[in-house]
Amino acid sequence: MEQNYHIVPIRYDYSDFELFLRFIDTIEPPIFLEYNDSKKRDIKISYAYKWADSLRDKFDAVSILYNEVLYQIPRWKSELQQTKEKGYGTTIQQTILLVRYETFINSIYSFCENIGFLVTELYPKANLPRKFNEQKSKRLETIRGFDDYYAKMLESADWYDEVHSMRSEATHYLSVFIFISDIEEPGYLNNKVYSERKGHPEGIEVENIEKHIRETYSKLYSFVNEFSKHIIELRCNKEKPVCSLCLYGGGGLSGVRTMTLNDYFLRNPPRCEALWFNCPIDEKCSASNKPSERK
Repeated sequence: MEQNYHIVPIRYDYSDFELFLRFIDTIEPPIFLEYNDSKKRDIKISYAYKWADSLRDKFDAVSILYNEVLYQIPRWKSELQQTKEKGYGTTIQQTILLVRYETFINSIYSFCENIGFLVTELYPKANLPRKFNEQKSKRLETIRGFDDYYAKMLESADWYDEVHSMRSEATHYLSVFIFISDIEEPGYLNNKVYSERKGHPEGIEVENIEKHIRETYSKLYSFVNEFSKHIIELRCNKEKPVCSLCLYGGGGLSGVRTMTLNDYFLRNPPRCEALWFNCPIDEKCSASNKPSERK
């Protein structure tokens, strides 16, 4: 009977971001209330699982696109080498690299927009704009008044200023092109951006795309984990349990266990919430309140 079940292992090695997504429903006071604001004519993202899924999916998109750019660089180099040998060639792989790189930049922008939107939910009385860039560039002093730590995070996130500038130019203004650096690595250049009238730099240049995406991805990863840890410490109820599956299969039957943040930090066993008393993994399970203990 047991072979029909898939056992979900207990984990105590989540990143701060993963832990935040897992316990996002414990934020207090509760902010995930569904409602339809007829004046604004929209339905706000509400339920905690929707936020968790959205943040997870958007960061997964960043990670996938990061790897796609790394995957594409050697293909660009191969195309370049063939062009040198033949004296002519195509720029197909170069165009694909450009598209993937700009899509990677845009995926970071999209993820940060989710963070900005979430912050407006966390601090509704602050009347913040939903856009991450506006929070960072125009409302730092307001944010400093109710969350100085987050304000300092925004202030030091120089990597985002670059991402926002590149994304804005690529999306709304002029095309950028791939150039060949002195060490034959792909670079990214626009030496006369249209958006300079808005205070942006006179040009956008990345000398080494691979180096740039590695550094940018690392900085984003550090930022989101720091943000997650901050909100966990500041707003999450450490004693509120959250549910998760512990096994599934066997004709659709599944088991449920709960754990609090304090349980996680102390590496305490989860609590079994199974409703039946013939659990197929009872003897191997380390949870408290197992069916056999309740007989």
